[in-house]
Amino acid sequence: MTVPVVAILTPAEGKLEEVITGMNRFADVVKDKEPGALRYQMFKQVNGEGKEDIVFIEEWSDMEAVLAHRETEHYKALMQRSANGGMLLGPADIKILSPVGGFDGR
Repeated sequence: MTVPVVAILTPAEGKLEEVITGMNRFADVVKDKEPGALRYQMFKQVNGEGKEDIVFIEEWSDMEAVLAHRETEHYKALMQRSANGGMLLGPADIKILSPVGGFDGR
C-alpha cells in the first residue's frame, strides 16, 4: 500500500516566492533521484492566521521510501537550511497519513 504524506511549511514574512522557488528545485531533485516518490506536489493555502503556507501532498511507494527520503543528503541539507536560514517561521509540519475511510478516485 502506498503512503500518503502531507507537509506544511509557513514561510517567513516576505519569503514566500523564494521558498516556492527553492522547493520547486527540491521537488525536481526528488523526482530525479527518488523512484519511491510517486507524487510530490506543492500547493499554496491561507492558514487560520492569514499567512500563506506551502502544502506538499506526497505519495510514496511504501514506508521504506519515506524513511529513505529522510536519509538523503538533499533532504538533510534542506532541513539544515530551513532551520538556520530564516526562510520559515518554524519547522515543517509533516504528517504521515493512514486511510480510515472515504474513497480514492472514481
